[in-house]
Amino acid sequence: MDGGFVKFEQIERTEQAGVKVCASPQQSRQDPDPHRTRDTDSVEIAAWRIRMATEEAKAIYRQRASTSDTGNADARIIEGWVRSWCVVRARSAAWRCGLRWRTT
Repeated sequence: MDGGFVKFEQIERTEQAGVKVCASPQQSRQDPDPHRTRDTDSVEIAAWRIRMATEEAKAIYRQRASTSDTGNADARIIEGWVRSWCVVRARSAAWRCGLRWRTT
């Protein structure tokens, strides 16, 4: 789970299933400490905030960049190649049709 897309409902369900979520909590304007537990937090959310405040969890979260972000980047590069290839094919087809139309 990426830190920018944290949803508490997903964290609660995942934690209840026995999986430990490793996503950094976002800092809000009202509360500058994202790791501080709040009165409205469920047991799972409070445990997640406390766990993410540890150095071990921060180190694990930093490691995810070398695996997940490169996969996303590769997917975007391939998507760009496919789009470029489709544009080239479409322009080529239009050019050939226009060339034939002028010659006949």
